[in-house]
Amino acid sequence: MSDPLAIATSQEGPVSPVEKERGAAGLLQALYARPRLVRWILGGPLTLIATLAIMAGMTAWWPKGAVGIDQIGMPLILSPVIWVCVFVYALLEERLGRACLVLLAIILGNGVLLAIG
Repeated sequence: MSDPLAIATSQEGPVSPVEKERGAAGLLQALYARPRLVRWILGGPLTLIATLAIMAGMTAWWPKGAVGIDQIGMPLILSPVIWVCVFVYALLEERLGRACLVLLAIILGNGVLLAIG
């Protein structure tokens, strides 16, 4: 009888070049295999996260007003417009891979703005 732990921890041989090439293509195939699920994720949680990231990032580049609270108030006022723009883009983009990359770039870019500012 073989040891299941030894089988689970055993290393496979080196990855073949065909499997290395399959990385990005395999990810795209997975995205296009279930477009309804990907659209749901893009239009739901990822849109909400991107909207919150944009609102938080706006505090870094929006100028202060006379009272000094415009950089906090304006993102709150503009949040429905931001959400609608991100939501409509996520649902109307024909290429699912590009939509995922754009939303992730928005999230990461605004995260960097928060970290720097």
